[in-house]
Amino acid sequence: MKNQALKDAAQCAIKFVENYSGTGAKTKRYQALRALAELTLTDLENGKPNGPCEYTAYDVLEKIKGKYSKEETDKRSINRYLKELEEQLPSHEEMLKDIAAENQLTAIPSYYFSASPGGGSGNYSKHFIIPVELKETEFSAVSEVVPEGAIKYYLESIENLPSWIKWINNFELSEWRITFIAGLMSLALILGLGLYFLFMSVFLYSHSGGLEILRSFFGTSILIFIIFWPFRLLYFCLTNRIIAAPILLQPSNMTNAQIECLATNTIRESTGKPIRKLRIVSYASTCPLCKSRIEVEKGGKEFHHRLIGRCLESPQEHVYSFDRVLRIGWAMRIH
Repeated sequence: MKNQALKDAAQCAIKFVENYSGTGAKTKRYQALRALAELTLTDLENGKPNGPCEYTAYDVLEKIKGKYSKEETDKRSINRYLKELEEQLPSHEEMLKDIAAENQLTAIPSYYFSASPGGGSGNYSKHFIIPVELKETEFSAVSEVVPEGAIKYYLESIENLPSWIKWINNFELSEWRITFIAGLMSLALILGLGLYFLFMSVFLYSHSGGLEILRSFFGTSILIFIIFWPFRLLYFCLTNRIIAAPILLQPSNMTNAQIECLATNTIRESTGKPIRKLRIVSYASTCPLCKSRIEVEKGGKEFHHRLIGRCLESPQEHVYSFDRVLRIGWAMRIH
C-alpha cells in the first residue's frame, strides 16, 4: 500500500509537469521534479522494497541531461533547483489534487531532502518524493472524466501578489461585512447623486463659458467613476461568481488572473446560504490544437459579458468557453 501511494504520487508529479504552463513552467526546478518522479517509478517497477526512493543531485542531473557528471557546479545547480521546488511545490496543491483525482491516483507528491553530516553540499544529499494521500472527499470531488472534445482548466498558483492586494485572498464576506459594504455602496450612491446635482446646478446657473462647464463635467465624471469602480467590481464578482482581475489587482509577472467568489462551508444563519469568500486565482489550460497555453480573459465585444479561454499562439482562432464549476471548455469557433 505504501509503495502504491508513492507510485501514484510520482505519476501525479509527471502529469503535473506535462500540464503545467504557468510561471516558470519550463525552468529546471520542474525538470528536476520530473526526473525525481521518473527515477522513483523506475525503482518501484524494478521491485524496490518499502522505504523512500532516495537520489543524489548527480542522479537527478543524469536523468535530466542523459549523462553523468561529477562537476561541483552541476551539483550546486541541481540543489538550487530543488530548493526552489521545495518552496514552490506546496503552492500547486490545488492543481495536483485535480490531476490526481482525474487520473484515479490516490496521492500527490511532496518533495523532501536529507544530508549526511560532513558530506558536503549536494554530494551526499538525498532527494526524494513523499506521497501525501488524498482524503476520500478530495478524491471524489473532481474525479469526473473530461468529455471528449472538451479542454480541462486547472487552477494554478498565484505567486508574488502585491502587498496592497493580498487582503483580497480569502477575504470572507461575512454578514457584518456585507452590511458594512452595503452601507458604503449606499453612501457612494448618495455622494454620486450629490455630485451630479451639484454639476447640474453649476451648468444651469453658472455664467462661466462652455470650456469651464465642460471641464467641470469631466472632473465630476472622473470623480464619480473613482467612487463607484470598486463597488462595480464587487457587484459583478458577486453576481457572476468570477471576473477578470483588473491589471492593478494582479501580479506583475502575469497577463491574466481572475477574482473568484467561492462558497465556503460556513452557512449564513439569516439566509441559510453559504458565506462566500474572495480569492485571486488563475485558470489555464493547454490548447489541443497547437499545445500552447490557454489563458482565461474577457470575451470582448464578440463574447460580451463572458470569460473565455484564448490560446496565446492563435488568439483569434483557438477560442474556448470557460466553466469555472466544471473547469472545462468547448471550442467556440468550429470551421
